[in-house]
Amino acid sequence: MKKILQQRWEKILAGVFASILVFTLIGFFIIPVFIKSMLVKKLSANVQREVLIHRVKFNPYLLSLIVDNLVIKDEDGEIFASLDELFVNLQFSSVFQKALIIKGLHIKQPYIRVVRNGETSFNFSDLIPEKGNNAAPIRFSLHEIKVIDGKVDFWDEVKEVKHTLNNLNVIIPFLSNLPRHVNGEVILNCSALLNDTPIFLTGKSRPFSDTQQVFLQIDIQKLDIPQYSSYLPLSTKVNILSGYMNVKTALSYSQKNGSVSSRELVFSQAFVSLDSLTLKHKEEKEEFVIIPKFSINNTKVDVTDREITIEEIFTENGSLLLKRFANGTFNFQDIVPPVKQPEQPEQSEQPKRPWLLTVREFLVREFTIQGEDLMSSSPVLVTLDQVNLHGSGLTTKSGEKGLASLSLRWNKTGTVSVEGSIGVDPIIAEGKISAANVDISPLHSYVTDAVNLAIAKANVHADGDITFGYGEESSPTMSYRGDISLSDFVSIEKLYKHTFLQWKIFSLLNARIKYNPTEIYIDEVFLDDFSVNLLVHSDGTPDFHVILVQETKKEESLSMDQEKEIPPVYKKFMPPVTIDTINLQNGKIDFIDRYINPGFKSKLEDIKATISGFSSEDTKPAHISLTGRLKGVYPLEITGKIDPFPEKKYADINVVLRGFDLPFLTPYVGRYIGYTIEKGKLYLNLGYTISGNELYGENRIILDRFTLGDKLDSQEAISLPIKSAINFLKDRKGEIRLDFPVKGNIDDPKFKLGKVVLDGMVNLIKKVVTSPLALLGNIFGSGKKLAFLEFDYGSDRIGREDIKKLKDLITALYERPFLRLEIRGGTDQKGDRNALKLRRFTDLLKVQKLKDRAKKGKPAVPLSEVEIYAGEYETYLRKAYKAADFPKSRNVFGFVENIPVQKMEKLLMDHIVITDGDLRLLADRRAIQVKDYILKSKKVEPERIFIVESKIYSRRDDKKGKRSRVQFALR
Repeated sequence: MKKILQQRWEKILAGVFASILVFTLIGFFIIPVFIKSMLVKKLSANVQREVLIHRVKFNPYLLSLIVDNLVIKDEDGEIFASLDELFVNLQFSSVFQKALIIKGLHIKQPYIRVVRNGETSFNFSDLIPEKGNNAAPIRFSLHEIKVIDGKVDFWDEVKEVKHTLNNLNVIIPFLSNLPRHVNGEVILNCSALLNDTPIFLTGKSRPFSDTQQVFLQIDIQKLDIPQYSSYLPLSTKVNILSGYMNVKTALSYSQKNGSVSSRELVFSQAFVSLDSLTLKHKEEKEEFVIIPKFSINNTKVDVTDREITIEEIFTENGSLLLKRFANGTFNFQDIVPPVKQPEQPEQSEQPKRPWLLTVREFLVREFTIQGEDLMSSSPVLVTLDQVNLHGSGLTTKSGEKGLASLSLRWNKTGTVSVEGSIGVDPIIAEGKISAANVDISPLHSYVTDAVNLAIAKANVHADGDITFGYGEESSPTMSYRGDISLSDFVSIEKLYKHTFLQWKIFSLLNARIKYNPTEIYIDEVFLDDFSVNLLVHSDGTPDFHVILVQETKKEESLSMDQEKEIPPVYKKFMPPVTIDTINLQNGKIDFIDRYINPGFKSKLEDIKATISGFSSEDTKPAHISLTGRLKGVYPLEITGKIDPFPEKKYADINVVLRGFDLPFLTPYVGRYIGYTIEKGKLYLNLGYTISGNELYGENRIILDRFTLGDKLDSQEAISLPIKSAINFLKDRKGEIRLDFPVKGNIDDPKFKLGKVVLDGMVNLIKKVVTSPLALLGNIFGSGKKLAFLEFDYGSDRIGREDIKKLKDLITALYERPFLRLEIRGGTDQKGDRNALKLRRFTDLLKVQKLKDRAKKGKPAVPLSEVEIYAGEYETYLRKAYKAADFPKSRNVFGFVENIPVQKMEKLLMDHIVITDGDLRLLADRRAIQVKDYILKSKKVEPERIFIVESKIYSRRDDKKGKRSRVQFALR
């Protein structure tokens, strides 16, 4: 029995041993071959690529599988993916749990070759499953997942670059989607080298729970930015020469109640830093961005709530080059190419709320900014160094403001500082600004483009409050309140290289300046120690013509119809401007004229001026007072009122100059009158009024002891008897008093005041030569014509009105002791002849009446006192007719026949003869009467009065008024 039992156990043991042997042989030798064949076949079919496996090992007792040297080749024969060893330790419990239970999953030295061969095309694009594959997920539980020393080669054929991810090590202790594990945490530890840049990724998540919570820690150290420049949104014109980025952040993700619409994605404790960042334009030699250090510290980005909170932004010792090229483009505008506008969302979509950005502290230290403008006529170079910017509590939240301060040094000498608050919604900045010794002379090219002036030196100073913001319709607004000054200003006229304008200090005190709407209110404008050098160059061009840049193309003038079309608001708009006081002191103006030969120099020194009440809103004009000393000796005063604003445009100015020695003007006067000035003094009293567009001027000029010297050879001298004119104009005191008005429209481009005054003086000299007595009438007779006296026909009696003219003439001759008067008696051939004939006819009647008086014993009286009354006219007419010595008709008795009165008058008149001698005698009597009247005044010496040959005027003589006259002439 025992033997039977022993044999039975031996058979059982032999069967077990045989089974174990078969199981072992199949497990260790048959199954690996089957698995290898199946893997090669299945993988090749799935990936449509050649799959090679060197060896497969299987341990049937441990259910462990090892795949050695798996290789998947791409279509081009290159390796697509490979691994040195895949270790999988399957658990028997997988059968009972109906899930894939793996105790260990190790992948050693995996390798993947990724090729990007299009914008969105890769060498694995054909492996991406199509959408819509909703197969039920496989349940699994994986323990001890490891990726050891992995590597990924990324070939970007689009960008023509290669990237390598190596030393990839991943550890996941446990990963399961079994129901009992869905809320369990999955821990991840990952490290790699991306192009030799260490990358660390650690975290934990619940990927299979309803919340799908994920928390990751990302650490990237010293990422070489130039290697990835092709992926950055930079222009192809910009090169990143150097730069390293460090990133350290925590990422958390979850969704509430399993709802995709309630996802939460937050980056927190984010630290991003840039080291040694350098940018350069490909076409430029120098770098335009150099930032040794830039960091964004402790940042939180809530993608769901669209909020970004940055604890600190910090950078220091950076350098920026801002350049404008000759074509008007800027070097920084090419950094980022134009961004395509996103498509407009459909109306049904709810608009997303804007991102909220908060920066608790922003700090820029010791930056340097260089500005270079190559577009202006000459390059503009400005250096801002020691730039320090600090901000705190900066936010885009509506209605909130942060604090900010800025300080910098301008071109090594000037300083600027701003401190205040700043808000984004709405955009507003308020603060105090202080500037000192900011030399703006490097900006002179901007002035040169408008005027030919180079600013050699100009220091700006400011101390005030400034506000900037945006008003309605997103239009910018600005205001400033405080003091502004420009000191040590020196400008050079560029063509001839001489100093044109300079001053010590120009200040706006307590200025209130606004933009949009524009308003200017200033308590005081102060200018001290200023000088202006005015030149007329050798070619006759004055400085102002040289300084003003002439436009190459003239603007077409508007027609009246076009002018009417311009809205009144554009014509009449004038911002409010009020300046309480304008003070000028210690001023000087130097004038040099190199056009004339010899040259002329003069200067106005000790200029002091005050303008008060200067306002575009006040109806009262501003008062102006200016004093100075011409050539440092002769006092000049300018006083009056002025309102230069377009709507009012009013001025009432009086200019007074006393005792200026005229010989200084020889270079000018000699050129135009042909003589030097021996001596003389000039007194000016000029009054000018502007009302609207009309100018009215009164020029009162006194030349005292004005004496000409040697004759000069000048082709521009006027061909008029200047010396005679001077003698004519000199009064008894040796003074020449000129008083002539000017008027014109100041908006008329042809109107030039200097030319009008000069023309007035030339016309005055011409009038002295051509119509001296008319001029004397204007000077002494309130415009009366003194060239002649008119007489009644046949009379030598001076009329009452002519007595007034004679008195004016006597005054003129008295005041002009150098003048001699010629008197020419004259008669009208017809008018005086008829008048003399009528007088002689009347005298015939008077003689008959005198005879009757003698017969009656009455005393004799002068013939001129005899009067013929109407009742006795016919009686004496008949007596005169009978007494006349000419043949008369008689009756049969031989007596003179009585004839009608008219016939007697005619016969008497016909036999009265008035000869030319009678007319000359009448003319002589008239001349003698005038001379006698003048001499009786005892103001004019007899030797200065001459009676010249009388003249009988006929109708052929072109004389205005009566020809029965006495004509005057001055010599």
